[in-house]
Amino acid sequence: HNPLLRPTNDPGVVIVYGSVMNCWAKSGHPDAAEMAEGILNNMIQNSNMNSAAIFVQPNTQIYNIVINAWANSKKKHASDKAMEILSKMEQHPNNDKSSSTQKPDTITYNTVIKALVNSNGGVKAAIQSEQLLHINCIRIWK
Repeated sequence: HNPLLRPTNDPGVVIVYGSVMNCWAKSGHPDAAEMAEGILNNMIQNSNMNSAAIFVQPNTQIYNIVINAWANSKKKHASDKAMEILSKMEQHPNNDKSSSTQKPDTITYNTVIKALVNSNGGVKAAIQSEQLLHINCIRIWK
């Protein structure tokens, strides 16, 4: 067991990741959402493979930053990417635990709805938004 290969949810390390992702998300660069999602994917890959000296499990806030980057993106597939990230969160194996730090929250659902609104997806986006509203309300009322 290598002592350098250890998981951490050290708030300082998670904040640094989030800050870098936020920089991309707010940069105005046309590929900002892809860059933020790339960092998220590296976090996930490193935490799954234990290949990094310190690997950080992405938390809900980290996922929300990336979803927001997609919500603000001008890319045609931005709302699909936001929905895909939400799906990853909902399907995460730790989500059956009440202590999971990767569960979607109200901010997550609202930000995905923002992505749908910004997509100019018309009726399809409205239907998807309404479905998310019901999912979020059910989750909150449990």
